[in-house]
Amino acid sequence: MDDYPRAPFITTSEAHLDLQVWMIVSSRAISRVAKILDKTEDAEHYAQNQVKFTEALHEYFWDESRQIYDDFYIDQNGVKQFDGHTGYLNFWPFFLRAIETSDPRFEITFKKLIANDTGLWTPFGIRSLSIYDPFYKLGDNYWTSPIWMNINFLFTSALHTYGLDQTLGIELKAQISGAYSSLRLALIDMISNEYERTGFIWEVYDDQAGEGRDNHPFTGWSALFTNLMSEIY
Repeated sequence: MDDYPRAPFITTSEAHLDLQVWMIVSSRAISRVAKILDKTEDAEHYAQNQVKFTEALHEYFWDESRQIYDDFYIDQNGVKQFDGHTGYLNFWPFFLRAIETSDPRFEITFKKLIANDTGLWTPFGIRSLSIYDPFYKLGDNYWTSPIWMNINFLFTSALHTYGLDQTLGIELKAQISGAYSSLRLALIDMISNEYERTGFIWEVYDDQAGEGRDNHPFTGWSALFTNLMSEIY
């Protein structure tokens, strides 16, 4: 994620949450494909990998003091430290569905996402880094504030799926469904309004004004706007 803040100094003793989640998701996908191909042994191997990577996710990447998932590193004194930033990174396990809904950390993570004091939710979409983070809008201001359509699509898709989960409690399910509707409409309005105003679809969008930024015309991941309108995930 380019200029997104990671560990405060360069070290090989650093573990990235997003990579851990990609390993979970990749193992899950390969296991499913192997099962379809009747490769039973391979399917079981990758299913076990998924379990192993998920256990490591909860054991090593959950910051109990902040009640959130995070990158971590080993400092100069040999002590494990979490990076301590708040943004897209912390919610990779949520929007790529690497947490079981029965896990208490699922509800904690969801409520952290929508809470005002987290500083991520905006009237236009979910910003890349919390407005309360000390690195907010620093660097190239590429992943330190803007709204990215690719990540917001993953959030919206996950909320849609979770909102249909009949195993969730009525109140939590209603909150998730409400968040889904709000986020979906906010993103549709932002992109359509900017297209009407400027004649372009943009790469990213300003988190405080909803205005298009950087590359344009950009019909890469921002074209997922059409999936949101038709609710195809």
